[in-house]
Amino acid sequence: MPELQVSLSDSANEFILGQVAAGVYRTPSEAVSALVEKAQKRAAEKLRAFIQEGLDSGPAIHATDEWLEQYRKELLARIPEDAAE
Repeated sequence: MPELQVSLSDSANEFILGQVAAGVYRTPSEAVSALVEKAQKRAAEKLRAFIQEGLDSGPAIHATDEWLEQYRKELLARIPEDAAE
C-alpha cells in the first residue's frame, strides 16, 4: 500500500487520535482512510445528482458555435441598457 506523509492541524490530529483512542478506528491510518473514503462517496453522490439533474432538465440539444453565439446575443439583449453603467 502506498504511503503518504501529511501535516495536520492540531485540532485534526487530536480528532484522529481521539477516534483511535475511542476505539472507532484501530490506527490513525485507518481513520484517515475512512475519512477519505467518505469524502469520495460524497463526491460521487454529488456527481450522480448533477448528472440526474441534467437528465431531468429536458431533451439534449446540439450546441454548435453558431447556437452558442445566438444564445449569447439573446442573453445580452435581456440586460437593460442602464445596467452596464
